[in-house]
Formats: sequence, structure tokens, C-alpha cells
Amino acid sequence: MKVFEALQNRSNDYSQLDFDFFKKTKKHLYEKLNLKTLNLDNYPSISVIIPYFNAEDTISLVLKALNNQKFPASKFEVILVDDGSTNNVKKILKKIASELNFDYQLITHHRNSGRACARNTGASLAKNELLLFLDADMISPPELLFAHAIKHSFYKNLLLASMAKRTPLTKTLRKKILNKNFNFSISAKEDWRYHSFIAINKKSMQISNIIDTNFFKDFGQCFKYYSKTLPEMVISSCVSIMREQFYKIGGFCEKFITYGREDIFFGAMSIAFGLFIIPDLNVLYQLDDKKEIKNKLKEFHISMKLYNELLQEKCFNISKMGQQNLTNTKKRIFSILSKKNTKEQFYYEN
Repeated sequence: MKVFEALQNRSNDYSQLDFDFFKKTKKHLYEKLNLKTLNLDNYPSISVIIPYFNAEDTISLVLKALNNQKFPASKFEVILVDDGSTNNVKKILKKIASELNFDYQLITHHRNSGRACARNTGASLAKNELLLFLDADMISPPELLFAHAIKHSFYKNLLLASMAKRTPLTKTLRKKILNKNFNFSISAKEDWRYHSFIAINKKSMQISNIIDTNFFKDFGQCFKYYSKTLPEMVISSCVSIMREQFYKIGGFCEKFITYGREDIFFGAMSIAFGLFIIPDLNVLYQLDDKKEIKNKLKEFHISMKLYNELLQEKCFNISKMGQQNLTNTKKRIFSILSKKNTKEQFYYEN
């Protein structure tokens, strides 16, 4: 079956799962959780995978925010994938290493290979049951890891996508983020998927891709809400998936080298393989770099063309190719590790 055919056949109506989850937790699957009222004994361990390229302005803030997680440091690992950076990121990492209350592993690509390849490299190294992909400009609220772990502990066939507020990195915000008592009182309405405007007959109209589709439940079977589809709700700035499901799908498609659409195609493959796409209303700060975004958008049309071509491919062929890539990457990585006898930092010739 081709990818677009699978999308036509898949519903995203997770109402029964949501009903069961609400009975047990008094919260919906998409809501923020009250950790004080939940049994926190049975949840998966997490591998947090952070790919980056020249992220010297933000990487220290991203990691220090993870210091404040309520999730036990013994239950998560952090894997950094340097995708061929050309600036001083490694010096920054060495400088802040002693300030972190968790261990991290660093793997470096010799050349920039794209976000899909970088995420797959991190996933190949991951040891834990749950994979959480976090971009190198995302500042996490303290409850983030617990929220993802608890929801996945109930159901294995989910892909959770957290919300984000784009914001410029100012000196004031930097100081606030570094404060352990920083209050993440951000509304999910700050994310474009929750609250945005479109032009109809030259008039501006407010819409919500989340509320108007009943939190994505009515967004299956290739339904278009205005111009948007369900795969486009999968923005990989912060998404989580069980490792077993990730390998079943074949990971991120490494044909995507230029900017964009690798996460949306990952969403499409997740849907094709029967996963439910669920918004997570925990909101992260996304540190905005307008100059970088402008440069990346120049490449977007290349990725868009590839995305449309891949929708015509067979799901099995894409997943099989991805699984083979993941297996080969894992073998090479552990071959390097066995020779170096260290997991702190190493280079991978991708």
C-alpha cells in the first residue's frame, strides 16, 4: 500500500483511549497532567535526542532547562548529535558539563547531513524505551518528560507532539530561563496549531487546527482543515514515540537533506503504521532566529517536492529502507565505541 493510500484509510479518532485515560487520571490525553495526583511508579525510561548544527547561542540553555525536570535523572539519558557544526559549540558543552545533573553522550557527524539523519543517529545510540526528540532551541518546562512518559506508559501506539511559543532570545529571557523558579505560564494558544489566522475573501479569520478538529480526533483519513492535514501537525521540535514503533516505521527518512518536511513525512508514516497523533498541551519556549529561518526557507521547495514524491511510494519499501539504515548506523556506531572504549564523545563518518 502506498503512503497516501494508507493515510486515506487511517482514522485518528483516539476517543476510546482518551476515555479510558480520563477514567484513570481525570485528565485527557492532550492535557497537562497534575503529577501530584498520579501514580508515578510505572513509566518508561526516556532517551532525549537533541540534534544540532551551530547552536552555540541556545544549546546551553536547552540543557540547563533539562536540569529542572521533575523526572528522575536516573531515568533519562541525553544524546547530542552534532551535525557537522563549524563554530564553538563543543567548547560551550565542555564549559557547562559540570553544571548539569545528568550525563550526556555526544556524537559528531563529520559533515552536515540533515536533521533526519542526525535524529536517526541519536536514536541508533538510544538505550531507553521512549524516544523524545528535542530541537536545540527548545526550552522545556519541568513537567515535560513526566507528561510524555506517563501518557506512553498507558498506550504504546501514540506519537505526542508538544506545543511551542516562538520568542526572541533576549538577555532578560536568558536570565529567566536560568532561574530554577522560572514560571512556564505559557498558553498553548501561542502555538500556531492552536491559534492562527487565515485570509478568506480578503478577510482575516481565526481558526484552531486543534480545537476545531476535536484535538486531532477528527483529523484522520486525509481530511483537510482548510489547507492543513494531520501529518502537518507533527512538528518535530518536541515529539515522542516508543522506540519499538520508531524502528517499525523506519525512523526519519534520510532522503530529506534540505530544510523541512522530514518531520511531516515522519508523521505521515506514523499514521500509515497505525499510530495516533495527539497534541500535548505542555508548551515549550522556542528561541527564535529569524535570520536562520529565512535562510532555511530557501530550501523548502526542494523538500516539498520530495515529500509529494514519497507519498506515492509503498509504506513497506520506505520502512524497510529506513530499518536497514538504522541497523547499519547502529553497527558502525558500536564498532567505533568498542574501539574507543568511551561513550562521552566520538566521531561518526556518516
